[in-house]
Amino acid sequence: MIFAVDPSTVKVGWCVYDEDRDEVVRYGVHRVTGDTFDEKLADIVRSIRYQFEVFDGDVLAVEMPVLHSRIRNVKTVIRLAQVVGVLRYAGLCWASRTVEVLPSERCLAFGLAANTKRNHAKRMLVSLVNARFGLDLSPKEHDAADAIAVAVAADLKLRREAVLDAAS
Repeated sequence: MIFAVDPSTVKVGWCVYDEDRDEVVRYGVHRVTGDTFDEKLADIVRSIRYQFEVFDGDVLAVEMPVLHSRIRNVKTVIRLAQVVGVLRYAGLCWASRTVEVLPSERCLAFGLAANTKRNHAKRMLVSLVNARFGLDLSPKEHDAADAIAVAVAADLKLRREAVLDAAS
């Protein structure tokens, strides 16, 4: 099982994905609570740990933040990187493996160009996730769709690594 996370300091998308059956077992969006940043980090870890343990994940996949020209607030990127760091550390404690997934890998796993405009890409990704897995996510649930795409991209990455290891 792959447990995937689309990190944020506001809403964290998550997904449990059975890579052997190519099936989304469960997904959701956690609305982060807390007055201080430390309280928000603790809330994120508590929520993700609970879901991870309930579904007995093997792999923790986390989308990595990327600094690009559309991001105007560097502090936001730094905070997001801190969330990712805490999740990666937690993954080292809970999972047999952690996998980093770039936003471009998440998009490419569903055939989207990595340079698709953000709002259009979110809507398209929700539609593609719904079509592939028979779900009924609304465009407002794009955080969950992102987590599902992170899981699929992580699975592809792990399979690619296994093939390369077997060939060497």
